[in-house]
Amino acid sequence: MAALGAKIALDIETLGGEPFDIVLESVGGDLGSKAACTLRPGAQYVWFGQATGNPVSLDFFRLLGGGSSLTLRHFVCSDGDGSRDAEDMAALLALASRGRLRVEIGHRGDFSSAGPLLKEMSTGRLRGKAVVSIG
Repeated sequence: MAALGAKIALDIETLGGEPFDIVLESVGGDLGSKAACTLRPGAQYVWFGQATGNPVSLDFFRLLGGGSSLTLRHFVCSDGDGSRDAEDMAALLALASRGRLRVEIGHRGDFSSAGPLLKEMSTGRLRGKAVVSIG
């Protein structure tokens, strides 16, 4: 997204009050609630998880004060019966083979590291994806 001109903010405490067009929320808890309040009128809030294990609590009076509007969406990896999985995987592989898809790997290790890794992920300290080897 940054390559297309989007400003990416990873630390909500340093935003300085600048409103955003979209929040992609996967942390949950207080951080997810604060992130929602950074949206400009007409923006989108896309929720796709809560790594902290704590739910987002939205104060709609504060969030929509002054007649603002926004779109709240929930994203799940598998919507439906899975019939599009092969098509979606083919599209991702095509993008990756052309160098158009970049996946940030934040951890590589053996499956024996899964316990501590899951704890690190649940606090939101792991940036990127985790890859663990089995066997």
